[in-house]
Amino acid sequence: MRVYYYSHDEYRIGRDWIKVHPVEKDRRVKDQEKLRAGPLPHKKRLTIALTLLDKMLAKLLRELEDKPVIDLEKNTTDCLFELFKLLSNLKKRDLSTSIPFATSLSLNWNTMLENYIPVLLRRLPKPLQKEIKDFQKSLYNYPQKAEYSLAYYLSHYAGEKWLPFPFITMVRDLHIEHANQPEKSQLNRWTMTLTKIITPLTGKKVIEE
Repeated sequence: MRVYYYSHDEYRIGRDWIKVHPVEKDRRVKDQEKLRAGPLPHKKRLTIALTLLDKMLAKLLRELEDKPVIDLEKNTTDCLFELFKLLSNLKKRDLSTSIPFATSLSLNWNTMLENYIPVLLRRLPKPLQKEIKDFQKSLYNYPQKAEYSLAYYLSHYAGEKWLPFPFITMVRDLHIEHANQPEKSQLNRWTMTLTKIITPLTGKKVIEE
């Protein structure tokens, strides 16, 4: 099929004359103008790209400001509260043989490791990151010079219906130490660290009951 062009406003296919739609005409004129103008200068293209990028970044920042970190992983923040409560309760009484205590402590410890650390840690300010890492490290190092740490038992005995004897000893020692030296005890250091973590995340002051 041959197409014969006769003007800017119409063309002919075979014996039929076809009128060019105004929109197509405007588009064709603009394309011709762009061709005559040539490509945009490099600096101008770069300026346009940077302007668009700035607008996208500003929009993203506004969305992040409207959605606090705590709302992204509320379960994780709840688990930090629960760890604080459990350790605070251990200050008051010996829970070394309590299976519900051990189960809850283990569950919340593992929730923090699995959810909080990989998901939220990268988004927090460095001082807050340090507090969380120090809390982790402390449980991995307690007690010193032991074959297995408290964190090891919390990670490997989650959901069990029995308690390893070394774990019972560790928990009892924590309670006794706090009873003898409440201000200098390891339990007190842990609850203070958790307070420093929870308060910036929630905006609420954590108080022991």
